[in-house]
Amino acid sequence: AALTAFSVGLTIAMQAAEEMGKLGGSDYVPPLVSIVLLRELGPMLIAVIVTGRSGSAVTAELGTMAVSEEIEALTAMAINPIRFLIIPRFIAMLIMLPVLAAEQSKRVGAHSQNLQVCPFLQPPAWQLSGQH
Repeated sequence: AALTAFSVGLTIAMQAAEEMGKLGGSDYVPPLVSIVLLRELGPMLIAVIVTGRSGSAVTAELGTMAVSEEIEALTAMAINPIRFLIIPRFIAMLIMLPVLAAEQSKRVGAHSQNLQVCPFLQPPAWQLSGQH
């Protein structure tokens, strides 16, 4: 998740820095990237990451358990398989979604690219994001 967010932040910063540099607005690249990723692209990116990566992993694990009759064994031991297998994963996903939605890795990727494109020193992106 962090690698995907980092690469998206890096790509947006590269494209924005080139175009904004032509217009003399290189100072606005870090807040632009923060706003774009936080408000617009962030929720969609996190949904794709969670659905594609974590959702498929959980589904594959439960499918393997069904084939090897582990779920039937839980039922035979009077253990509710939904309560034992599904609910803990669902709660873990609810807890970890805000962690995935944290934009720090996106901002670090954008800032590292911004330092390469714009040679002058500037404050980190996470300090500029509140100034929009």
